[in-house]
Formats: sequence, C-alpha cells, structure tokens
Amino acid sequence: MFYIIGGAPRSGKSTIARRLLVEKQVAYFPMDALTTMFESDPSLGINHAMPILEKSEKVWRFAGWLADHLYTLGKDYLLEGDGFTPMRIHQFLQDRDASKIKVCFVGFTELSPQEKLKIIRENDQDENDWTKECSDEELLPMILEMIDLSKYLKAECEKYGFKFFDVSHDFLKVQDEIFNFLSR
Repeated sequence: MFYIIGGAPRSGKSTIARRLLVEKQVAYFPMDALTTMFESDPSLGINHAMPILEKSEKVWRFAGWLADHLYTLGKDYLLEGDGFTPMRIHQFLQDRDASKIKVCFVGFTELSPQEKLKIIRENDQDENDWTKECSDEELLPMILEMIDLSKYLKAECEKYGFKFFDVSHDFLKVQDEIFNFLSR
C-alpha cells in the first residue's frame, strides 16, 4: 500500500508515520527533508519560512516525481508532510490504481492560536523541535497560518473526497483513528 498523509504543521503527521514504521514496518519519507534540501539552493526559492501553500506548490513539482517513483516500486511506503494539497493528490491519483493508495489529511480547525500555542509548549517533541527557537510572539502568527491551512484542507478534502482528521480535541484518540484508517 502507498500512503500519503498531508496536513498542517504540528498536527501529528510525523507521529503517525513513526507509528506506522514501528507497528507495520511501513517505511516513510518526511517531506520536510525535501524542503530542507531545497533551502541549500536559493535559486529554487523554497524554504521553511515561506507561506505553507506557496511552499507546497513549489515543493510539489519535486514531490510529485518522488511520489510517482515510490508508488511504482510497489512496496509499502508513506509520504508525509505539509507539501501536499488535496487538489495535487487528486491529480496524482488520476493515472494510478486508487485501491493501492490511502490518503488522509490532518489539521486543527477548532483551536484558537493561543490554545494551540499552549499545546505546542506543553508537548515539545525533543531538543531539535524548531518551535523551541521561537518566542510566543513569533509563533502565534505561524499558528494562525496553520489553522487557516487546516480550514482550507478540510474544505478541499470535502471537495475531492479525502478523509480529513481534526486533531483539535482528544489528540490521542484521533491519532488512533488515523492509524486505524490507514491500517485497514
């Protein structure tokens, strides 16, 4: 099975990917790695600080090739990141066997920026967590963009028929629902 998890930053995509790796031995590729790699070539105009939808459009021209390559390998593989939109994934599915691909998007549409900030601060991932380098004042506008992206993705998922999981409330329960959706 080929899996794609798209969604807002800080929505749990990487956590689900790691769980699929551990429990189902599904290898995964984090799309953040592409963005980090592209930052080394400024002529590409791609970096982590740019608006998320603009970044996802620029990254997609490469991510689409990567997705096609990994899909054609015919092995269990997962791509996860904020570099996908429902429209691009819908286009990707057009020439492929959709029964061999599971897609979902994740976001948080029902939280205020202050509520999400509190959650982020209470759940720092590790010493490499980029949010630790940001003050609350720097992080709040980014969180607002993440919430707006979540709302956009939810609407686009309805339009294109993809499953959208909202992790605004009961994060652990929804993560289990995502895992179960992808595992069946």
